[in-house]
Amino acid sequence: MLLFLAFITAWAAAPMVHGTIDVMATLPFIGQAAVAALLNALWEEVAYRAAPLSQLRRAIGPSAGVLILAVWFGLGHYYGGIPSGLMGALLTGAVALLFGRAMIETRGLVWPLALHFVGDLVIYVFLALAATGTAG
Repeated sequence: MLLFLAFITAWAAAPMVHGTIDVMATLPFIGQAAVAALLNALWEEVAYRAAPLSQLRRAIGPSAGVLILAVWFGLGHYYGGIPSGLMGALLTGAVALLFGRAMIETRGLVWPLALHFVGDLVIYVFLALAATGTAG
């Protein structure tokens, strides 16, 4: 699942990179991308899934809670997330269903955090590639 998520995220993020890719210029930023991805994934999993799901689960059940939070997460990416727009909302809403189910099924944060981290890492690496490449 981690590899599939990385592949789908790379497919969605590829249009961010235009022109020539300079991998050597990007390498110094990979560590920063990993730290940023981990912090973002941790923040979003706690704020947008773990905390609200703990309450929604009791009030309306785990499946309905996961669905509501997936829609909320997708809508949050519509205007300001990466990816954004309609495709961003649909993609992030779909992976939010996966992350939410992983949280419910494992009763923990490790698997949703790992899945989220992989997706964010791919996005941040593509942002670094776009910033260090040459426009073409």
